[in-house]
Amino acid sequence: MKKILSACTMLLLLFFYSFFTMAKAEIPSSIYALLPQAEITSTAFWEEDTRNTCFVLTHKEDGTNTLYCFIHENSIWAECFHTTDAIPQGNNAVVIHLSEGAWDFNDSTSKDGQYYRGPILLILQYSEDGRSIEQNIVFQRVDLDTWNLIFYKNYVKSADMKIDDNTITYYTVADKAQTKVVGIAHYHVQRNLRSFALSDIPLSFQQAQELED
Repeated sequence: MKKILSACTMLLLLFFYSFFTMAKAEIPSSIYALLPQAEITSTAFWEEDTRNTCFVLTHKEDGTNTLYCFIHENSIWAECFHTTDAIPQGNNAVVIHLSEGAWDFNDSTSKDGQYYRGPILLILQYSEDGRSIEQNIVFQRVDLDTWNLIFYKNYVKSADMKIDDNTITYYTVADKAQTKVVGIAHYHVQRNLRSFALSDIPLSFQQAQELED
């Protein structure tokens, strides 16, 4: 089922964890042959008229999480890319989900916020006890094989940002009902999911200023 996500209310997804995580049996058998020996922890599918997309998240005992992207065209499933750098590592639960769009209610230029047309890929990392979200990472597909980072939140580090091609907008919550812009840094982050690395993101406006292009 496709859903529209709010960038500010993604914590609601915590209550639908089991809905978003598909069983191994739902993955096409031809994809299994392309995967390494690892536990499959989450999957997400996107159906289109001429091709389908399947994301598979795997986990190894050493704490390595890897995200695989498979494309189905001409009756064949093939790996498009895989990455570990874009995924939170460790043994905390990580979940992926695809939706048809997302709202950015931090955007003050519009009363209703800015809408990002999907497909949208959401990656959530949970706390050790599974009761709260520690990180959420949001990508928007901009062409058939390119997924660009648009939002990143790290609740442990109190980091909340919107990422564009050459700028990062940092936000802070002044109170429970109001979000304010801390600053806009002129800093380039490789946004493409294929080559994006979580470690490349400056977690504060001050840090980004020191690294400004």
